[in-house]
Amino acid sequence: MPSATYVFTVPCSAPGSLSATNITTTGATLNWVPAAVNNANTTFSIAYRLANTNNAWTSIGNTNASTINVSGLFSGTQYQWRVKKLCTNINSVEVFDVFTTLAAPCNAPTALTSSGITASQATVSWAAVSGAVNYSVQYKPAGSSTWSSSINTGTASLAITGLSASTLYDWQVMTNCNANASSFVSAQLQLTLRNHQRNTTLAVQASNWAAVSGAVSYSVQYKAASSSTWSTAVNTTSTSRTITGLTASTLYDWRVMTNCSLNAGSYATAQFTTSTGSCAVPTGLTANYISNTNALIEWNAVGGASSYRLQYKTAAATSWTTVSNINANLYTVSNLAMNTVYQVKISTKCGSTFTAYSPVISFTTLNCVTSANNTAQWIDLFKVGTIYRVSGADAGGYINTGLSTNLVIGSTANAGQISAGFAGAAASNNYNVYIDFNRNGGYEVGERVFGAALINTAGTFNFAFNIPATATPGFTGMRVVMRKNTDGAPAPCLQGFVGEAEDYQVNLTTTAFQGFGVNPITVSEVKAPTEDVAINSGITVGPNPSTGKYNLSFNGGFSPVHYDIFSTNGHAVKSAKVVSAKILQLDITLMPAGIYLLRLTDRSGKTEMLKLIKE
Repeated sequence: MPSATYVFTVPCSAPGSLSATNITTTGATLNWVPAAVNNANTTFSIAYRLANTNNAWTSIGNTNASTINVSGLFSGTQYQWRVKKLCTNINSVEVFDVFTTLAAPCNAPTALTSSGITASQATVSWAAVSGAVNYSVQYKPAGSSTWSSSINTGTASLAITGLSASTLYDWQVMTNCNANASSFVSAQLQLTLRNHQRNTTLAVQASNWAAVSGAVSYSVQYKAASSSTWSTAVNTTSTSRTITGLTASTLYDWRVMTNCSLNAGSYATAQFTTSTGSCAVPTGLTANYISNTNALIEWNAVGGASSYRLQYKTAAATSWTTVSNINANLYTVSNLAMNTVYQVKISTKCGSTFTAYSPVISFTTLNCVTSANNTAQWIDLFKVGTIYRVSGADAGGYINTGLSTNLVIGSTANAGQISAGFAGAAASNNYNVYIDFNRNGGYEVGERVFGAALINTAGTFNFAFNIPATATPGFTGMRVVMRKNTDGAPAPCLQGFVGEAEDYQVNLTTTAFQGFGVNPITVSEVKAPTEDVAINSGITVGPNPSTGKYNLSFNGGFSPVHYDIFSTNGHAVKSAKVVSAKILQLDITLMPAGIYLLRLTDRSGKTEMLKLIKE
């Protein structure tokens, strides 16, 4: 028998000597050495992803060179990259390497000062540092070799107590950033010998007092007599101060302290009772942000109101559910039934008296939930504007992320990215992206901005979409749906399909900086730049001032579920759900410099408000 002839085809030789150079906080140059040529083609394919993850690879592209640049990376992050040679018959094997981007610089504080110095305490301050998470402060008597334990603060100042009179102290402060920290910088302060003379004579009329010889200024605070928390001290050089924004028919404590050139006196205290004000029935009752199970109820604030009382029920019910002690002019009604008509009404409380209820309004909850089986494949990356989310197979296959971005009405070619993760081999999927342009809480056929697009790769897919000129301004929902190709096309309200859905928020604006079309708060609620907004003792924010990025932590009993940021004219510029009950990161870097008011709302409708300063 004739002998058989076998032809073997082998892969071409793989590149080697992988290295990364010119590494910065956001990019690097990737290099390799081509192997001896055993194929005429000298093209190489390069991709990268986060190290130590199963995320999809992001392709950088193909090149005939032996080097390529990558950009747009996270600082202080390790990445894995791969390269292979593309050949006529069989491509080479992939070879891998890792590199770590540089951590963003963490600058040391500057402009160290001290104030409020007495015989036993002082307040130390410094200029806020952009990118700071918090600051560490230490102090010691001058000449001592032992520093105190570090005290962390989220603001650019710290009150140090329990010091020794007539003593020179060293103090130092260090910036803590996300990935690193600065070095300490130091200053000194001198404690006074003794406390200054105390104010001894307070006039009967609130916020007036007798002048004190040698006074440089006076510090004034006030609180409701039933409260344990004083307002932030306000300094004045006169012997009177007008206090506004109080509650009618309420007993208040107030106190004043003398500040001299080197030290300060102790507080002297008095009381006053506000007069009875008019108490009106709330107007402007509306239901907004209606979902399958929730609705945000809002109304016009009533002057002199101490709180509000809300009632709601289904249209078919005979009894009302009552919610009392609402301290803001909004409340989220939750745990509602889907596709059901509800009624709601509101009453004002002034002192101990309630007004009649407002006229009843009605709203209907939606019926557009979605769920999926995502054990085999899921959305692992989605990016639009400032939304950038990398995730695994989220429990239940449905995540309400709370992330948001601004989109301009009438804009075109808005860029987006999406990719899929797989438990096994990559599979083909269909993708749809919907935006609720009419803000009715549902997703309709005409509100699909991308898809149904068939994507048969595990890599990152780029897409573009338009915002119609007829879209309604304000915050609204965006839903992303990925469905296995063999199961059919995606839809916004599917149940039990193979794939995953994710929800986000977008702010539809007519310009890059415009927020809601109506004022959710009145301009009078936004404090003047020289006044402070009281901060709950369990809330810390820093840095503040900043260039637009703030870190908030919640260590007390207050646990927000929603936030709104307002400009000084009362317009909301950003709004979103709070995902974590412990920490919140805010970003208004696209907004102009100025003063902004942050309103935090918990599940009961209670609010906390504080001032953000953007440099």
